[in-house]
Amino acid sequence: MRYSGEERRKQIVDESINIIYEQSFLQFTIRELAQRVGLSEAGIYRHFDSKDDIIMQILERMNDFGKEIAQKIGQTNNPIEKIKQFFLLQLE
Repeated sequence: MRYSGEERRKQIVDESINIIYEQSFLQFTIRELAQRVGLSEAGIYRHFDSKDDIIMQILERMNDFGKEIAQKIGQTNNPIEKIKQFFLLQLE
C-alpha cells in the first residue's frame, strides 16, 4: 500500500508511540520503527530529519490533544460533564 507523505508521517508517529508504550522510550530505535512500518532506516529519514524530530512530533501531538481536552471541557461548568468529556476524548 502506498501512503502519501502526510499519511506516512502519521503512521511513523503512531508506530513510534506504540513502541514507546510497549517497550519504553529507551527501547525506541529507528531500526525497530523501520521494521514495523515496512521501510528502511533511510526511508524513515526521508520523512523525518532525526529521531529527535519524531519525538518532537509526538510531543506536539500530545500538546494538541491537551489543548483539545481543555477546549472541550471548558465548554461546561458542570464538573461531572467535564469528567465525562475528558473520558470520551480519551476513548476517541
